[in-house]
Amino acid sequence: MKYYQEPVVGWLVVVGGPGIGAHRPIFTGSNTVGSASDQRIPIDCGDEYISKQEQAYIRYDADDRQFLFIPNLAKTNVVSIDNVKPTSAVRLMPYDIISMGNTQLVFIPFCGDEFDWSDLPTHPK
Repeated sequence: MKYYQEPVVGWLVVVGGPGIGAHRPIFTGSNTVGSASDQRIPIDCGDEYISKQEQAYIRYDADDRQFLFIPNLAKTNVVSIDNVKPTSAVRLMPYDIISMGNTQLVFIPFCGDEFDWSDLPTHPK
């Protein structure tokens, strides 16, 4: 199936810090998260404490329909999920709060057990 644009599988919504109210889409596969505009998920709301490149990664795998959050441990800026600082990949759950820099983001899934883009028929009937 050919899509008009890359299908969204979830969102990050800024609920605290600079940029409150902003939202960013999450796509299938590996998504880089950082403050630079060339990141797949640019958190470019003016928070100078978020690394420009690859502060973390969010991965959605359509085969197992799970989201993973992977911190970039090479960065000095620490991230947390629900006040826990992960040191390896962590499964994201709906409404988890991701903190990076002075920004808090809520994770909102669209795809998962109930729906995935692969559920759609490839040809209309």
